[in-house]
Amino acid sequence: MNAAPQRRRFSLGYNPEVKYRIIAIDLDGTLLQPDQSIHPRTLAAISAAQARGVMIAPCTGRSWRESVGALAPLPGIRDGVFCTGAVLADMQSGRTLERRSLPPHISRRILAALHHEADAVLAFTDADATGHEYFVTGKGRLTDNTRAWFRQTNIRHVARETLEDHELGPILRISMVTGEKNAFRWGRFFEAEHAEHVEVHAFEAMRRNAPAEPVYLFELFAKEVSKWDGITRLAKRHGIAPHEIAVIGDEINDLPMLKNAACSVAMANAVPAAKEAAKYETLANDEGGVGHAIERMLEGAW
Repeated sequence: MNAAPQRRRFSLGYNPEVKYRIIAIDLDGTLLQPDQSIHPRTLAAISAAQARGVMIAPCTGRSWRESVGALAPLPGIRDGVFCTGAVLADMQSGRTLERRSLPPHISRRILAALHHEADAVLAFTDADATGHEYFVTGKGRLTDNTRAWFRQTNIRHVARETLEDHELGPILRISMVTGEKNAFRWGRFFEAEHAEHVEVHAFEAMRRNAPAEPVYLFELFAKEVSKWDGITRLAKRHGIAPHEIAVIGDEINDLPMLKNAACSVAMANAVPAAKEAAKYETLANDEGGVGHAIERMLEGAW
């Protein structure tokens, strides 16, 4: 009997001497420097890994559209994990390969609870289904930080105070950019009220326009959505086993992948919880830390 074909494996340039066949890399605070560029050492290391058949996969809280410009210097990126694992997408076209949506009835309850907040509610959707990335909903206003980010990434969004029932199905994440106390208050509330249905994250957001005060983010996903879940689903699509997965990250939403991957690396600039969860620590994102980590993997030291 003929063996089953392994087209995906060979299309990756499969090399049995490579320990990790996929390296999943967070973007903000990890792959990207503070100015959103990629360090030359990292570019060189990624190229060397790809030449040896390693799949490099972005694994980010951003959407595909928010990521594609930053990843332009990296040729050969095929698929990626976006929206913290809620979406697997083809890197070249942005086409959704798989998605995990919030249950519509839970989305309705969350949106109702947040409707009168001073800050706008951001409902991230599957753009393949809706034609845009975000519904901006509720009675609140967009923060200056969010407006700057939407302009920078040319995000497609539709402002609508209340969503119709048929618009709830493609919602992958509900979030709000707000103050610190508000972010953690709502995070704790939804964790208590809907623990069986949602995953909750609350943390300091990236400062897109250098505001005087920091801004915070809380975000809600369908239960069991995580970067690790997304990575393992992506790896399975390419015939890659869990013990062949390496990850690099820096933030709270990276914890599941840092705790579970065969090789996990935290940045020197990572939050303490990420450093504690990872097996190794590398240099900071503005010191070529991702490049240093990949070099150690290719050497077999990690």
